[in-house]
Amino acid sequence: MNNSLSTAALRRLIGQPVHYDGLPCQVIELLEDGPALVLRGTDRHAEVQEDQYGNPSRLVSATFTVPIYSAGTELHPEFLALRFDCLCTTAPEPSLIPPSGPTR
Repeated sequence: MNNSLSTAALRRLIGQPVHYDGLPCQVIELLEDGPALVLRGTDRHAEVQEDQYGNPSRLVSATFTVPIYSAGTELHPEFLALRFDCLCTTAPEPSLIPPSGPTR
């Protein structure tokens, strides 16, 4: 089964709200060398970020990295659990839709 997604389709996911492991998150980045999505928690729970020496530095939102593929072009179960409705559509790209206007 080939479930290969284009980089352009994956980039459109940036900014999308999702739930990951029961937590509300937002897609903030696409790591093309994987590929993987980076999610940021949007709830009020913060984690302590350490500086380069391991000392507590500041409070930041939790981040998660979700792989897109597990083996070859098989979509990873964690990615599928995010349930992106925008990837399930079979509508053509907007640039491929001819402009509608009055017909004669």
